[in-house]
Amino acid sequence: MTAASSAKCSSSKMTPTSTP
Repeated sequence: MTAASSAKCSSSKMTPTSTP
């Protein structure tokens, strides 16, 4: 995944280390 996708997923689920 790209940094943008990772950051979006992370911020959406509020989980910094849950998703790569």
